[in-house]
Amino acid sequence: MFAGTAGAAKWDIVPTLSSDVTYTDNVRLAPAGSETSDWVTQVTPGISVSGTGAGLRVSAVYGAQFIDRARSNSGGVSHQFSGTGNAELVRQLLFVDASASVGQQNISLLGPQTNNNINVTGNRTTVRTFLVSPYLRRSFGQSAQGELRLTHSAVGTDSAGGLSTSRANRVNLQLSSGPAFKLYTWSVAYSTENLDSAQQPGVSSEKFTAGGRRLITSQVALTSSVGYEKSDFATTGPAPNKTFWNAGFEWTPTPRTRLAASVGKRYFGNSRTFDFSHRTRLTAWSAGYSEDVTTTHAQALVPSSFATTSIIDPLFQSSIPDPVARQQAVRDFIALNALPPSLTVPLNVLTTQTIL
Repeated sequence: MFAGTAGAAKWDIVPTLSSDVTYTDNVRLAPAGSETSDWVTQVTPGISVSGTGAGLRVSAVYGAQFIDRARSNSGGVSHQFSGTGNAELVRQLLFVDASASVGQQNISLLGPQTNNNINVTGNRTTVRTFLVSPYLRRSFGQSAQGELRLTHSAVGTDSAGGLSTSRANRVNLQLSSGPAFKLYTWSVAYSTENLDSAQQPGVSSEKFTAGGRRLITSQVALTSSVGYEKSDFATTGPAPNKTFWNAGFEWTPTPRTRLAASVGKRYFGNSRTFDFSHRTRLTAWSAGYSEDVTTTHAQALVPSSFATTSIIDPLFQSSIPDPVARQQAVRDFIALNALPPSLTVPLNVLTTQTIL
């Protein structure tokens, strides 16, 4: 349906097939003395789809992982999917983002930990996510840019220690400086969210933030923000209703290197952030640190898998500046080295609690 309205949309549909056999001396990750060995065969047919056109971008990767454990005579099929899409419904005004995912995650930090489906631990489940987010974006001349975004999301599991499906509705409103501001840029933002699940009372939260960035030199900038946040989740610590602040800097000595850091104060105590990235001719490096209050629902909506192209692309930016030529080079590199179409980033734990 989208392709019909996009007109000159270009679609790439690539079928994939991977297969491997693994020998493990402890298929159940049991304690010493209780190990059981096994041969595990995995066959994963899949498909990747990407489409670009006038006002449309779609990307999706699906794989059906068939598993057979020879000695324990067990196995099954695990579905893995990651898809994103963006459409411009009204030119330069109304847009919509959407995403969905299916993948397997560990349930608890107290059980055996594995990052694949080879082992039988009883501590893994399938997690499904869905998100749709229409938004209005408007430029007010050269002075300001505004965005109003509505987001509905859902996260569900097969069996995660009683973790039921949760749904959230969120409103984001942001106004920021436009191109007319060079040395000093500013932004103000407001957000509110209601999170509901069958297991516990709904949790609501609000946050207001005002921030600024001031160039000191062409390579150094100072950053700061203040705001107020409140939430009604249950806690034995400080009440989550308080003003906050942070201050920091950004240093960009070259177009290939960036370092940013900040310190501040929130209701739970001191907060710190750190972000570093550097790119050479053959490598791309990044490191980061942040502290925030979050939920399993919010963490699950961060893509549990992401396209391998997003990792490979920075490696080619220096040698192939043209984005079209670079995209083809990345595809050729992935095919030549038989890399998987997507990489997985598992969640740490599935819980109904709000966590720091």
